[in-house]
Amino acid sequence: MPRASLLLLVPLLALSCGGALAAKKQYDPFRVPREQFRSTIKTIAMRSCLRVPRDLATREQVLAEFDSLIANRLGAAGFAVVPAREADAIERRLTDSLGGCSTPRPGSWTPSRPA
Repeated sequence: MPRASLLLLVPLLALSCGGALAAKKQYDPFRVPREQFRSTIKTIAMRSCLRVPRDLATREQVLAEFDSLIANRLGAAGFAVVPAREADAIERRLTDSLGGCSTPRPGSWTPSRPA
């Protein structure tokens, strides 16, 4: 191979290899593929996050109805479900056993979480 052809071939090879290396995705240990993540979840603890006016006469009935609908959908999708009331009781019991918990506000401490 003539020397001029070799001098032209070397930079072209370097560019093509560099481009292939640059296109490779960086490994991120904190990024888990969606299907892998979903396949590891077996149980979902529900939370009481529905905002219902406290003075509503049927407040408890409305909360129970929504909890039931959500739990049924999750159960139909193959998940074991811990109802919101049970999950809240478990959290309160754990918080009390630890002597309280920290809050999102820096420097503040809550003796126990409100219901």
